[in-house]
Amino acid sequence: MLSSGVFIVASFIDGGFGGSREKSVSLTLMALGGLIVALLLGTVCVLTTAVTLRTPGMTLDRVPMFSFSMLVGGAIWLLTLPVLLANLLLIWVDHRYNGGTTFGAGAIQFDQVLWITYEPQIYAFLIPGLGIVADVIATLTGARLGQRNILLLAIGAFGVLSVGAWAQPAIYPSASDDLVWQAMGLLMLLPTLLFFGGVAKAFKDGKPSLKSPLGLAVVSLLLTLLAVLAGALLAITPLELRVSGFFEAGQYVLAIAAALAAAAAGIGYWGPKMTGGHSADGLGKLNVLVLLGGGALGGLSLCVVGFSHRFTGLDGAHDALVVVSMIGCALLALGGALALLGLLSGARKGAPEAAADAWGTGQTLEWACPSPPPTGNFGDLAIVRSPEPLLDEEA
Repeated sequence: MLSSGVFIVASFIDGGFGGSREKSVSLTLMALGGLIVALLLGTVCVLTTAVTLRTPGMTLDRVPMFSFSMLVGGAIWLLTLPVLLANLLLIWVDHRYNGGTTFGAGAIQFDQVLWITYEPQIYAFLIPGLGIVADVIATLTGARLGQRNILLLAIGAFGVLSVGAWAQPAIYPSASDDLVWQAMGLLMLLPTLLFFGGVAKAFKDGKPSLKSPLGLAVVSLLLTLLAVLAGALLAITPLELRVSGFFEAGQYVLAIAAALAAAAAGIGYWGPKMTGGHSADGLGKLNVLVLLGGGALGGLSLCVVGFSHRFTGLDGAHDALVVVSMIGCALLALGGALALLGLLSGARKGAPEAAADAWGTGQTLEWACPSPPPTGNFGDLAIVRSPEPLLDEEA
């Protein structure tokens, strides 16, 4: 929080990348470095918990899907975010001490860290969302996830293909012409489709409950698929979609929307466990429409602008499509606010009290303890024999 506060203040006093006040720029760089260090430390804590503090019988292939996705995503973050930290350090040293290199030049400071938002690195921040989506769909359809090991493999492959620290346009301008970069963009479709098919089967095998977390999970899944499809199109050089940057911006908005929808699904899903009360489901269902509309308008309109240089009939629609994208981004901001309001509604006085198994179809161990959990959470636990221990008890 300290680093976030320093970053906001420094940005307002003419800091930020390429700012005119030297000390403010230095503060911005140091604050961003602090944020990355904090994220890395938090990631280490999560990975340590997932690896060393599992209950008896819970092997890594039996952990909840969200835990596994954090294990994969966290490993990728630990591999790539230190590179971003090194970028910031190079910029800071050259900016602060006038080292004679171009790293600290104001005009290109921001360009040196933009790789974190480009393909394939942008996918690294979608990995936890895959786990959230899988857990929400499994619980709210009441079905075991079939071919679970294939889903785990899909998440792992998604993680491997999201390593993008090597493809920094500021240092390696021809990265997008590299055969490896193009192959990664196309291959990312395979684990995404594999995952999509695996979780979709739960709708056939179970009885979907029309609750807002399920709708938000589906929205996240669809937006993730669109973001990956956009990335695959970017990798096809003859389409010339990397010319203007608009198509890349559209893919970025789609990815952000997918992550936001997954976060909203997770907040709605685990909200009763955190607050002890059910949130307003109508608010969540409204958010399904808001985030779907925001992602589609904000991302797809920019993708259409990216295509416009190939079709003369779209020339006059450029400005209108940009406005549509801005409206979509505003809807995404509204969606984030609605997700937080939904969480607060569960903590309000008079909210419907949540049982231990708030949804009545819980499969994993968090739904066996009271909502919210007391200190210590559980007493003695039976040995886990499958990824769905609560369903095993019912059987």
